[in-house]
Amino acid sequence: MAFTVKDVDCSFLFTGDWEGSGGATFSSRTTTASSAMALWATNKSKYSSILKYPDHIPGIVVAYEAKTYPQLSSAADKARYEKSGRTHFTAFNFTYKVWAPCIQSNLTSADFESPEKFQKRVATLSPAGGLAVSISVSDFQGAIPPGAFVIVRAPALPKLKGASIVRVGEKIFDISTIFPDPPGNQFVLGTHGAPTILGGSGGGGQTPSPIPTNLPSWPSPLPEVKTNRVLWLGDSQSDNTYLTRTIKAKLKERGIDVKLLAKYGQGVLSGMKAKGGSSGPEATSAGSKADYFGVNKENGHLVSYMKSFRPGLVIVELGGNDSNSYSSSSKKAVYQEQLALWVKTVKDLGAQLIWFGPSFSGKPSYQKKREVIAAYQQEYLTSAGIPWYNMKPLTQDLQHKEETTPVHFVSASYKKWAQRLLDGPLKDVKA
Repeated sequence: MAFTVKDVDCSFLFTGDWEGSGGATFSSRTTTASSAMALWATNKSKYSSILKYPDHIPGIVVAYEAKTYPQLSSAADKARYEKSGRTHFTAFNFTYKVWAPCIQSNLTSADFESPEKFQKRVATLSPAGGLAVSISVSDFQGAIPPGAFVIVRAPALPKLKGASIVRVGEKIFDISTIFPDPPGNQFVLGTHGAPTILGGSGGGGQTPSPIPTNLPSWPSPLPEVKTNRVLWLGDSQSDNTYLTRTIKAKLKERGIDVKLLAKYGQGVLSGMKAKGGSSGPEATSAGSKADYFGVNKENGHLVSYMKSFRPGLVIVELGGNDSNSYSSSSKKAVYQEQLALWVKTVKDLGAQLIWFGPSFSGKPSYQKKREVIAAYQQEYLTSAGIPWYNMKPLTQDLQHKEETTPVHFVSASYKKWAQRLLDGPLKDVKA
């Protein structure tokens, strides 16, 4: 298997042309990074002014190692990680061997002749323990697969000692036959796409854009769920849209019956007057609030459906409609108390529960409130052992159908969202 990286642009390392020993002239346009590194090694003081090492450098993940505990690159990262409550972010449970072509000797096709030869070659890459993912990395789900393009930050380049991965891009090479992808959630890249220190299709050797500091939360993969009945509860995103139509059809192919209980304007606590149709039983009044689901009521929709349908899994897609009324800090306690009631009701009736948080809105002020609700949900639900899934990374690149307050999506976007859920958290739900 040939493995060459022609797209990696290392010209950012050089300030210009220079003269080597014996009067030979070297051009920054034609000299390879490995040749430049060899020159630098022979006379560091002479060539340090020629070779400039920024604190970010491109690389490609070529191997990983699973860890029992989250691997964090510094005490500061550890403190931020513990404070964030994102204890299920899969990427932190691995360290990664990264090949940085601009500062390391090239891998060749011979290195890929067999898994044994490949692993022996990769074992020589430094540092020996691999690199951890920085807490500041964002916009992807799952562990980083071999073949993925990354940006590495190191305090003492050209060495990678103390380095960490600070940006994750596309999987640009498939080497899964030599080194398989990591277990767990499927790797899904967010909207920022590949890092930009690439030649050709990757962006022409530009400096990487500022690294986002918001960290999406995506828990460890849902353990295999065996059930032939799923109850889906939701708001207008689920109310007979192609999101739930697609998921119902695909799960039916797996032998799973999905019942839908969804209504426009509903939330964990919030409700609005119904506009349009509803899925499941009609609400008792047009302006019903949380009573539509009747979480703690014997004759409420949730309890009635649970007892008659007896689902093995309950999926909740709610929270966006709570944003305007419950995103202030004074409402956090009452909101999380209601979440606790949802959890107790579902567990007491013998089903497993997973929760999908608010989707992305294209209106910044509204999106900020939705992110507060997402944080309230994540904090409580993960502490209660309930898998909570952040929908922002899965929906922020989808096309909305509204202009003034973009919330709902066009049909093609709902289908894409559905497929991402089927390939991710719902992948191992089986009859």
